[in-house]
Amino acid sequence: MCWLCDAEYFGRGGEMALRLFMSVILAAFGSMAVYSFAGRRRDADVQSKSGQLLGGRADFVLHWFMWLMEPVTRTSIRLGLTADFYNWVGLVLGVGSGVLIAFGHLELAGWSIALSGVADIMDGRVSRATGKTSVYGDFIDSTLDRYI
Repeated sequence: MCWLCDAEYFGRGGEMALRLFMSVILAAFGSMAVYSFAGRRRDADVQSKSGQLLGGRADFVLHWFMWLMEPVTRTSIRLGLTADFYNWVGLVLGVGSGVLIAFGHLELAGWSIALSGVADIMDGRVSRATGKTSVYGDFIDSTLDRYI
């Protein structure tokens, strides 16, 4: 029997977590197809920072993810969310993931870690898009990143 399909192996919560994970993966692959057909626009932010993934061999994934984050960035700016907001969200999610790990909720902790990474990406994207970068903001970001 397939252990991936066995609800007894995972338990009810684990089965739901696996289904959610697989749904996210399928949605990601679907959006990669849309990105490819839409012209594979390279992200200026990534290029200005000379960002690479796997020595440049997987840059497609990097530019795709930033393309995926662009509507979130625009919506955040429209709502007045600042880079500091995302710094604190990342910190809360990072601390929360530690608590979740301590209590054995590993699936939720994994999602919390992933979302704290997204929050870390968003703080820089929002600050650069609004032109509100500063030495203070860089200091706070790098300091809070140590705890995430």
